[in-house]
Amino acid sequence: IKDRLEKHGKRPEEPKANVSVEGLDAVQILTVHSAKGLEFPIVFLPGLDEELKASKKQGEILAMEIGSDRLRLAYQPDNTLRKYHPLFIADRERQKEEERHLFYVGVTRARDALFLTASETNRKTKESRLSWLLDHIDPDEPPVLPGFTVKREETPEEEVLIAEKEESFKKSPVPLEPCFFQEIPVPEGEFQSVTSSLEKGEGNVSWKFFGEVMHQILDDISRGYMKPFPEEVKKRFLRLAYPLPISGAVSLAEEAVRQMQILLSSPAGEIILPQPDGFSEVPVIFVEGSTHISGRIDRLIIKQDTIFIYDYKTGPIGSTEIVPAVNYYSAQLRTYRKALELIYPGRMVKMFLIFTYTGEVRGC
Repeated sequence: IKDRLEKHGKRPEEPKANVSVEGLDAVQILTVHSAKGLEFPIVFLPGLDEELKASKKQGEILAMEIGSDRLRLAYQPDNTLRKYHPLFIADRERQKEEERHLFYVGVTRARDALFLTASETNRKTKESRLSWLLDHIDPDEPPVLPGFTVKREETPEEEVLIAEKEESFKKSPVPLEPCFFQEIPVPEGEFQSVTSSLEKGEGNVSWKFFGEVMHQILDDISRGYMKPFPEEVKKRFLRLAYPLPISGAVSLAEEAVRQMQILLSSPAGEIILPQPDGFSEVPVIFVEGSTHISGRIDRLIIKQDTIFIYDYKTGPIGSTEIVPAVNYYSAQLRTYRKALELIYPGRMVKMFLIFTYTGEVRGC
């Protein structure tokens, strides 16, 4: 990492075009960064409705500077868990603060007039510069300030487009061919998740979170990223358990260690360990009639003649609840089987549930 950073640090800056507009009656198009320290009679800041970079999806690897010569690295492949990781949270807040500062720099470049433009149809954008303004200013009832106005186009959008199109035909010396935009139709039918019904025990927030982390740990073990040793399981669980209070995290981490020891001493142990023909967290999309069904297979082992599907159930399902649970979850696995029978025609597909709470493996 150090060599790579030093290599990039020594790269020369890209050459910039030497275009001087000093003394010219010209419009300058600048980034906010390059406009720092400058002032202009009129400034336009377009696209306030665009979603902030800090609100968009983060990558699984994060590098944060802490001082002039140090970096702090964080790795979290699961997008859901990244929302709770303190370093990723801090990075998002840092990016938002930078965006706010840049916005302030942009609006303060104007000497006489400032124009802020945005699309009202994008008011529901998760977070944008427009949302910042709407938190303090009601565009329908703007504050009375000298020189402050909110201009809104009252003409319906369709009429504006037609008027602009007709005007362009009038001005053009050559007949223009009309432009057509082809829309890609959304597949008709219903969209449904295989796991749309909650797991037993997921009504409890702690157990729901436990299930997410336990699935991640089982995935890491199956891929060979970590060993299933008690100290490794506990350490990994606590590293992923940032949203929970420390006391709750420790108790659930100990439960994860208990379940892992039970799994390794049962027939499930061989299933979850790395295998050359094994795969984990496999996404599946299956179309049945007019319904598009999506899901994710926890563990998939592909043999020459047989496909084995395993689904982990991490809730507190005791031995007396196993049979009802098998009946309850069989429909989910049957959907996976239909999809795999299409992908691997002629092969037998067998389905199993692995109950991590008791270590039992049951066929469906």
